[in-house]
Amino acid sequence: MSRVFEHPNMIDFCCPLCGTDEDKPVILVPITGTRDGGNCEAVQVHHQCLLDSIAYYRDIDTFLCPGIKRRRG
Repeated sequence: MSRVFEHPNMIDFCCPLCGTDEDKPVILVPITGTRDGGNCEAVQVHHQCLLDSIAYYRDIDTFLCPGIKRRRG
């Protein structure tokens, strides 16, 4: 179950979707390939950025983030 945090951990924080370090609610998104039992690494993402970027594709029965470009630090 995901949890929304009211403030990001501001140390080196930059939302990978909008590219800002604004102090807005965030959610932790698991990083693929880092799962170890019940633990994994995660990246902080502004909650609203994630909601604004996700879309459901009925024909392939999956959720995707169309148009999101990878940001490099």
